[in-house]
Amino acid sequence: MAYVTTGQLLAEISDHWRKDPDSNIYKLLDGFNAPFEAVSDNSSIVKNWRDISLAKGTTLDLLGKDRKTYRVGQDDDFYKFLIYMKNLLAKSQGTNTSIANISKTALNANANIKIWQTGTRHIAVTIPISQAGTVEREKIILNSLQQLVALGIWLDKLIWQAETSSQNYYAAIITTNEHYELSTTV
Repeated sequence: MAYVTTGQLLAEISDHWRKDPDSNIYKLLDGFNAPFEAVSDNSSIVKNWRDISLAKGTTLDLLGKDRKTYRVGQDDDFYKFLIYMKNLLAKSQGTNTSIANISKTALNANANIKIWQTGTRHIAVTIPISQAGTVEREKIILNSLQQLVALGIWLDKLIWQAETSSQNYYAAIITTNEHYELSTTV
C-alpha cells in the first residue's frame, strides 16, 4: 500500500476539476504517482520478508545463506525450521534450560525432556521417541545437541525413551506400563 495514493492526491485538488479516472488531471497524477506506489509496495514486501516466518523462495535462501544454513529440499517450512534452530543454537547459553528449550523447539512440542549432569560440563538427555516424529527431525535434534560441544558442554548420552501400555491378565485385570530406553552414546 502506497504512502500516498492517487485518490489522496486528488482529494487535495479543488473540486472545480474533474476527478474521475478518465480525466486528464487524474491521468497526470496517476502517471506521476504510480512509480512511487510500486516502490512503496515493493519496500513493504522486503520489510515483511526480512522476517524468516514470512519469507519465501529465493529470499528465504538468502536469509539461510546469511546464517550458514543450507536448504536440503524444496520445503520452505522445513527450511525455516532449520534456520530457526540455527538461531537458537547461536543464542544458547549452554545451560540446562536453554538446552531443554532447543530440544523442545526442535520437537515442536512440550515434550518431557530430562537433562542431567554426568560430570563437570558433561550432560545426558532423555527425549520421548513419540515426540520426535520423523527420522529427519531426530537427526536435527542430534546435530543440534552435538553443536553444544562448541559451547564447552559434552553430550555423553542421548536416550530415546519409549513407553507402552498393555493389559496383562493374571487372575485379575492388571494394567502394566512397560518402559524401554534406546540409548545412543555420542
